[in-house]
Amino acid sequence: MYRIRIVIFVTVLLPILVGLGIWQYSRYQDKLAIEDEYQARRTGSFTVQDLQTLDDPRFYPLSLSGQFNNNQYFLLDNKTYQGRVGFHVLMPFTTRSGETILVDRGWIAGLPDRSRLPEVSSVEGFVSISGQSWQPAGEAFLLEEDKWQNEWPKVIQALDAERMQVALNTKIQPWFLVLDSDQPSSLQKNYSIINMPPSKHLGYSIQWFAMAFALLLLGVWAYRKEPHTNNNGANNTSHNNNNNEHSQQEKRL
Repeated sequence: MYRIRIVIFVTVLLPILVGLGIWQYSRYQDKLAIEDEYQARRTGSFTVQDLQTLDDPRFYPLSLSGQFNNNQYFLLDNKTYQGRVGFHVLMPFTTRSGETILVDRGWIAGLPDRSRLPEVSSVEGFVSISGQSWQPAGEAFLLEEDKWQNEWPKVIQALDAERMQVALNTKIQPWFLVLDSDQPSSLQKNYSIINMPPSKHLGYSIQWFAMAFALLLLGVWAYRKEPHTNNNGANNTSHNNNNNEHSQQEKRL
């Protein structure tokens, strides 16, 4: 029974640890691929029309001329910078050729009174901007419905290009432009192409595989070890039986 329990324990837990190690290693490879794509796409010059023909419009450098809409913009909530909670400012930018792109100007700190919104500096007139294109990998997980207020600016919990387009009543591109940090209209840079570097995933993968190997060694050692028997109990039983025999003999005499 002892050995059966050891086998069951190792059989159940070992595949879980190995599976977690494989998953983290897969994430490590994915992040390396993203970094390689990012570096490859940073070279060259691209236009809005170029990105409209691509299935994956992320990481392309763009230089645009046009005008910001300072009256209608979005504040992406719950974004932190150096331990402080704030917003990412997403402001529509209309190019001279008429395309509208949502531009992430960067991070701005929230106010202690969450019912009040921070003031965002305006960018007046026609300007030239540069940045890189970005598109979320998928829909964000929300615990409850993301309710938008009627007035501007609108505080949002997740990026939704289609819903933003309806709110602006203007056709916008399905991707966003993240301003370069050296731009005059840029706020605090708080953007990373990946939320966790590949090295961390590799480290986690090694940890899971090491735990699986340690479990296997421990299981083999425990399986080969003889179960502990209670010899003292057996000796006590034998001693009690001998005492009973002596007592019975004395009674007969």
